[in-house]
Amino acid sequence: MGRILAVTKDVPAPDVYTTPQIMAWMMDEYETMIGEHHPGVITGKPIPLGGSEGRGDATARGGVYAIREAAKVLGLDLQGKTMAIQGFGNAGQFAALLADEILGLKARGGLGFKGGHLTTPGGWTRRRWWTTS
Repeated sequence: MGRILAVTKDVPAPDVYTTPQIMAWMMDEYETMIGEHHPGVITGKPIPLGGSEGRGDATARGGVYAIREAAKVLGLDLQGKTMAIQGFGNAGQFAALLADEILGLKARGGLGFKGGHLTTPGGWTRRRWWTTS
């Protein structure tokens, strides 16, 4: 992998079950292989190692902004409407929370990564989401 990674070639990003710690280990291994410090070669690493603030919710935030802009074009008022989330990983959790905070949408249910579903009539609050999933 080290031969095909570089700031100017390909920069790996975290995926399912990949934590900032794992991304830091990947960066460390890459730097050991090439003998130079290149924090830009890996995204999703901890902030003290050159990570970016906001990286944790960036994918979901971009999706929520896209929904907001599409709703404007279509003339839809999303305030108070409900939605379902596909997957309860990092992006799904943040999408539910940010859609509520930014758009006024309530995530009332969704499908999990490993099957099954969750529903709640009142919508997911930050406290309810983090203590349930």
